[in-house]
Formats: sequence, structure tokens, C-alpha cells
Amino acid sequence: MRSYQDGPRCWLFARREGPPRSAGKGRDMSGVARIVGPMFLLVVIAAGCASVPLVDSTQDAVSKTFAAPPGQALIYVVRTGGYISGAYQLFRVALDGRDHGYLSDRTYFLFAVDPGRHSVLAELENRASIQVDTTAGGVYFIGLRSQMGYARARVNVTLLSEEEGKVAIRAAKMAAP
Repeated sequence: MRSYQDGPRCWLFARREGPPRSAGKGRDMSGVARIVGPMFLLVVIAAGCASVPLVDSTQDAVSKTFAAPPGQALIYVVRTGGYISGAYQLFRVALDGRDHGYLSDRTYFLFAVDPGRHSVLAELENRASIQVDTTAGGVYFIGLRSQMGYARARVNVTLLSEEEGKVAIRAAKMAAP
């Protein structure tokens, strides 16, 4: 029977006896493998996450100036996180009944609209919508968050304050419609 003096049973915490090995020829790679292996696994998992096509970085930067065209208003619709499993699912977004595509976590759409009432709809396991009364020159931020659902994550739609909205947009990337 093994005792605790014999060392730990888990290979991750095992100690090596003898002098430290120098970098270079003849280096023992087991220490490197302990770090690279899990990192590789995380990269493979992350590569399988939901993604959407993005606009070029110039268009993304211009959209983050928050300047509405004359006589129009801006509506930003942004994925702001939420329940962790929802981060791997795409939310379908529609403005005034017209489908505009999908948003993944930390992405957004920007809509230049005429003043008046507009409806933003997001869909996943459920449908959630919000009505926004816009005025010329106004900038509005709609946040989409995932919540725990039955079989999949559910979507929650809220109107964000200007400060919350700008922080969320600056941390996100603009999705291509």
C-alpha cells in the first residue's frame, strides 16, 4: 500500500527528484505538456463557439462614434452576456418585423431609423421584444442577455442607459447583417 510519504497520486502534482533541467537539447517535455495540453483543449472548445460574420474594423470604429445621421435616430442592439450556456448560441434579431440576422455574444447591430416607434424582437428558445419611441438625433441601446431555459438558453431584452450602452458597444464588435 502506498503512503503519503511516497508522494501524491495525481501526476499533475508529482515532483521530480534531482537538479532542474536546462532549456535546450534533451529537455524533459512532460512539464510543458502539462500546460500545453489543457490550453490546446480550451482553444479547440473555443473554436466551436457560435460566431457571426463581422464588419471590417473601420466600419466598427465609425459606428462607435454614436453620431446619428441628420433627421434620424440610432438603435444599437447588443449581446451583453448572461447565462453562460447562452454565450454559445445565436440570437435571431428583427427590427420592425424584418429579420436582420444573428448575434453571438459580445456582438451588435446598428440601425439608423426614422423617428417614431420601433419594435426590436430577439428569438432563441423564446421570443422577447421591446418597443422604443425614437426622436431625431437620439441614440438608443437595447441589451440582449441569455437566461437559463428548459432545453436552451432564453433571451431577455432590455433598454440600456446611455452609459451602460456605450460601455457594452465599446466592448463588442459589429456584426454584418
